Parts: sequence; structure tokens; C-alpha cells
Amino acid sequence: MSPLDEQFLIECRELTAQAAEDIVALERDPGDIGRLDRLFRVVHTLKGSAAVMELAPMSRLMHASEDWLGSWRGQERLPAGAIDRVLAILDQTESWLGHFEAEGRLPEDASATADRLLEGTGSHGGASPVGPIPEAPPWAQEMLDDLTDIPAGPIVALDYEPRPGCFFDGDDPLDLVRRLPGLLAVSVVPRDPWPPIEQTDPFTCNLRIRALAAADPGTARDLVRLVADQARIAVVEPAPERATSADVLLNAILAEQGLLLRTPAEPGDLLGRLASAARSAVNALRHAGAGERADRIDAAGAAALAQKDPRPLLAALEEPWSAGPAGSEAPAPTGASPATRVDSARIDRLADLAGEIAVARNGLSHLLGRASGDMAASDLLKQLAERDAELGRLTVVLQRAVADLRLMPVGPVFRRFPRLVRETARSLGKQVLLDMSGEGTEVDRTIVESIHEPLLHLLRNALDHGIEPPEERRAAGKPPEGRITLRAAPDGDRVAIEVGDDGRGIDPAALRRRAVRQGVVTEAAALAMSDEEAVQLVLRSGVSTAARVSDLSGRGVGMDVVRDAVERVGGTLQILNRPGKGTTFRLLLPISMTVTRVMVVRAGTERFGLPMDRALQTVRIPRERIHPIRSGAAFVLRDRTVPLVGLADLLGLTGVTGGDQALVVVLATRSGPVGFEVDGIEDRLDAPMRPPEGLLANMPHLLGTTVRGDGQVLLVLEPEALLP
Repeated sequence: MSPLDEQFLIECRELTAQAAEDIVALERDPGDIGRLDRLFRVVHTLKGSAAVMELAPMSRLMHASEDWLGSWRGQERLPAGAIDRVLAILDQTESWLGHFEAEGRLPEDASATADRLLEGTGSHGGASPVGPIPEAPPWAQEMLDDLTDIPAGPIVALDYEPRPGCFFDGDDPLDLVRRLPGLLAVSVVPRDPWPPIEQTDPFTCNLRIRALAAADPGTARDLVRLVADQARIAVVEPAPERATSADVLLNAILAEQGLLLRTPAEPGDLLGRLASAARSAVNALRHAGAGERADRIDAAGAAALAQKDPRPLLAALEEPWSAGPAGSEAPAPTGASPATRVDSARIDRLADLAGEIAVARNGLSHLLGRASGDMAASDLLKQLAERDAELGRLTVVLQRAVADLRLMPVGPVFRRFPRLVRETARSLGKQVLLDMSGEGTEVDRTIVESIHEPLLHLLRNALDHGIEPPEERRAAGKPPEGRITLRAAPDGDRVAIEVGDDGRGIDPAALRRRAVRQGVVTEAAALAMSDEEAVQLVLRSGVSTAARVSDLSGRGVGMDVVRDAVERVGGTLQILNRPGKGTTFRLLLPISMTVTRVMVVRAGTERFGLPMDRALQTVRIPRERIHPIRSGAAFVLRDRTVPLVGLADLLGLTGVTGGDQALVVVLATRSGPVGFEVDGIEDRLDAPMRPPEGLLANMPHLLGTTVRGDGQVLLVLEPEALLP
């Protein structure tokens, strides 16, 4: 698959998710013009992308959907069945994208499928009706007179002045002109005089495009209907013969690059013009499938830059050429990595850091050179310490900058849920509003990819047995429409994602009885639990709050999966319960997965890492304050009994503990704080951690490995998995 195909799939999947969110929101508020406009723009972009990829059925389906959506403007209510039909169109689009990813094309029945989906919409993606079209302006007749080979039949003239901000609307003016059937001639000139190069905004369109095409006037008008305020169509006197059109636009683009290079310029502008001309020509040629010609111009551009002389590039641009049939050249190589969008400011920061590290490294080399001379040992040690501190600072900043590159917003995951909530609520006969916020909150890519399943479980549980049926809500004095909230927000050096509802909440007494009945806890243990502790039983495998088993929940499977998935990425799961008023599940997740704060401890003669984000505190406990409890031990810390275990004992090592006091690291676990006795605490460090691989992957008590400053591998432990 080519990089262009991969980028097409990435963008289209993002757009279909956005469209699904917007159409579900429109169901609740048909008068939301902003949502309708955004949905219209998404469909417009999908149509253009499909056209560029030459996926005609998909482009036609989007084209017709545009027309249909346009007819909704100003209506107080949407057409009957409109929401379901649009969702069906989006489902089909996603299915086609999957087929295109696997096969490189749409299914054979795609055109028939598009027709079926469009039945009853009153739009079929064909040409729009044509009203009176003016006669050709003088420039069109002059352009026609310059042609040597003129086709028979109708000829239209297009005068197109794109808006300066058209790129931000998703428009591609040159692509629109290229899609005019039977293209004969093109003129591209600046709409206004070009400003000095240092004042030029590359994102502002400053073009006026005029073209002649052997095309049906209705087809031409239909092509430009979305930019009707910027384009005018006229009819030119028919001519007897037909000319080729494939070369016209490309030759015009190449000629403009040659004109750019021949225009007098300041010496400092030459390299910029060479790079710009070569890039524009190469992009246009590759877009037309002329890869070999693009490669020649690319090489000529490199030679011109190296020689600081435009002549090699001019010669390549002016070489006689014909495009030939579309797609006749070899396809782009496959196997390229998927495109990833990265904030340019983060890349700039990495470039700055690379420069600072190079400077620090040069300083170290200089110092080594002096050390080989007569430099005093004390001065050498002092300056080595300074260089070490500087490199240490830069390394930490670099690690954080790389971690920032992996950050991405949670919005793409959130946008998958409005439709799920809508359709699940309908199937359950409930009225539910999903309130989302914080979609721009960023976390590590690995975490974004791993939270979909946990959030899916939580939302399904909220829908199935959190939110009550309308009649039950009315009886409880609540509005018939339930509300589910899905929120993300930074929380210190972590990110909190909450799934909450205003439903019936969790009944701790009922949960105790169910846990005892299912053999999860003894009756005595259940009675000894506080309400907060009893609510945590819902996270135990086999325990469910549902009164009945349904297709969605009730089998006691799911909440333990949520907990495990959250803990697998170093997070914690909290439950905030208000019986009769609702429940909120709070996922507290690390922002980054590349750098972990680790406490280095000794167990016997071995060293291990413990995750700092689990550490509550370190204390020394007098041994007379440690009391035996059954087969274990415990101590009292701040009026709370804390279990105590020996880390060396858990790992099967021989400890060297002794003396009057125990050195204890108190760590947070699912069942509360637990004290781990260690033989020493040696260091705290920010460490890039690798997940367990090979034989280590089968050891559940390992979070990962890192390398210490002395080159030794440090095993970072998962304390929860060590507990009996």
C-alpha cells in the first residue's frame, strides 16, 4: 500500500467517526447549524478524497449525500429516518474502506450498493439542472483561437477565483480544474500582485484560474456548484475537432515553474525558488501518475540546488512530454510506514535539543583533549561534573520531548461512542444523553489505543443497569432522560478519564449478598466491609450488579477486565458511588509510557525497581510495633492497619534485614496500602522502560526492564502481582 493510500484511509476513518458524532448530535438538536455545516464539510471532504483515489461509487454516494444534507437547511425537523440512513451510509463507507485496505479497490457491487442507499433521498449524485449560461467572455475566445486542435461539440469556459482561505475549507482548486472532462487549455495567474517573498503566506490562495473544456455545460456547472460564488461557467463557440486534455494542466504547471525560475530574484531567494519549483512540479507529476518524469525533475532539482544554478532544473521542466494514459507508470512502492501527524512545534523542540546535545558533546571532547595534557585532576573532576550535569539535564528534557511526540488526543476514541450510546439506549427502551468533554486531552498513544475496550464496558454497564427506564426515573423524581458523562482532564502528572451516570447507583448491601452467594467472599468478611469497600467487589471476577443477564452485561464479566486493562498500562481505577443518584468510574492513567519514575531498592543482595507512582511513603518501623496477624504481619500507620510483607521473601531471596527497625516502602494496591520491607533504598530515577520480552514476558510480576547508570539491567516489579 502506498503512503497516499495509507493517508487516505487514516483521514477517511477520522472523518466518518466525526460524521457519526455530528449526526447523532443533530438528532437531538436539528437546529444546530454549526453541526450541520460541519457534517456537510466532512461529507464534502470525503467526496473529494474518494474522487482523488478514483473510487467513483464512494464519491457519487458522498456527492448525493451532500445534496441531501443541503436540503435539510432551515428545517425544524429532519426527514423521517434521516439519522438511520446517514448512519447506514457511514457504515457502508467504513466497510468500503476496509475492502480498499485489503484489496486496493472497492467491491464489484459498490455502484449497486450506492444506488440502494440513495433510494428515497431524492438525490443520485448526477448532474444538477442547468439554467441559462452566459456567452463566452473575450478571454475565452482568445484562448480558443490559440488552440490548434479543437474538438467538436460544446465547449465551456471556466473563470475561477478561489477564496484566499479556500485551503482551510478543504478545497483544492487545481484538482477541481483537473477534473473538468475534456480539458483543453488552462491559464493560472496571480489574482493580486505577489508580495515580497518574506511576506508571502503559503496558506493563502492568490490565484485566478481560467480554463476551456470540451464538456457538457451541466456537468461543468455541477462540478463547481460547491464554489458557485467563486466560479463562473460560460459557453464557447463549438469547434470541429477534439484535442487531448491530459497534458494541458500539467504543462501549464510546469511552464509556471519555469517562469518562476526565469523571473529576476534577489541572490538570497534563489535556493528557495529552486526548491519550491522542483517540489511543485514533482508533486503535480506524481499526482498524475507520472512517476518517472517526476523522478527526473526531482534529480534535476537536486543538481540545481547543489550547483546553485537553475539551468539543470529549467532544462528538465522544458523537456517535451505527454502524460499518456493515467496510471501507465509503475505504482508507488508499498510497505511504507503509516503517516503520523505530529505538532511541528514538538519537532522544532527536538531539533533544538539535538543542537544543544551536540554542543554539550563538543564541550566534553574539548575537555578530554585538555585532560591528555597537563590539566590538574581537581579541575578535570570539577569540569567533568559540570558536563555530566548538563548532559543529564538535556537527557531528561530529551526524554520528555520524545514522550510528547507520542501524545495524542483521546477525541478519536471518544467519537466512537455517541452512536453506541444512541443505538444501545434505543434497543433498551431508554432515553439517554451522552455528555462528552475534554476530547483534546492528550495521553500516550499506547494508552489511547488501550482504553477503548474499558470505556466500552463501562458505557454498556451504565446503559444496561445504571440508567433506569423512563417510568422508574419518573417515579424517583428524575427526568425521564438519563445522562451519561464521558470526561477527560489532566490530573497532576496523570490523566483522569471518568464515565459517570445519574442512574440508580450501586447498592452495597445487595452487592455483599451477591458476593457471598457466589462464593467470592465469606459472610463474615462481607459484614466487616464498609460500604466503600463493598462497592469494590464489583471489580471482582464473577460479581455483577445486574438483576438479570442480558446481551450487554450481567454475567460478572467485564469490570475485572476494565480493572486489569487499566492496571496493565500503569493506571488505577476508582469508584465514586451515590446510591440512588449514580456512579462514576474514574480511570487515573499515566500521561507517558516511555519514561517511568522508578525507586531502586535492595532485596537481599539484588536490586529491583518499584514504580514511584504507586509509592505512598517510605517509613522506618520499630520492630516492636510490627504485630503477627494469622500467617502474616502488620503495623499501624496513621490509625490504619497496614499489612507488611518482605520483598526478599516474596522473591525467594535471602534477606539481610536486621536491627531494631524495618525499612518499609508503602505502596498503593487494589485492596489498600501494603508495606514492603526492603533491605535498602538506593536511588530514584526517570527511566525509559521496555516491556517484558522473551522469557520475561511470562513473568506477571514484572512491569518491564531498564538499564542503570552502571550498565546493569534493572527489573521493575509489579507489586500487585507479587502479593499472595
